[in-house]
Amino acid sequence: MADIIYGSRLETYPVCGHGRPGEVCINGAAAHTVNVGDLVSIMTFQTAEEAEEPKYPPTVVFVDESNTVTSISSDEP
Repeated sequence: MADIIYGSRLETYPVCGHGRPGEVCINGAAAHTVNVGDLVSIMTFQTAEEAEEPKYPPTVVFVDESNTVTSISSDEP
């Protein structure tokens, strides 16, 4: 995750929440690196053998101010 406002970056794990749709909540020590209302970029990754790479093209999900998905872009091989 990266805080777009302050440039802080951190690596953490996801936890299923029970909040409102579109809500992003940063908990634990990570919460000390961002502020309520900050814009954040959430990035995920996985490791794969080189031969598997074409099976997993990168995907970018764009959202609006309410975190509602507006478009999805996939860089197909």
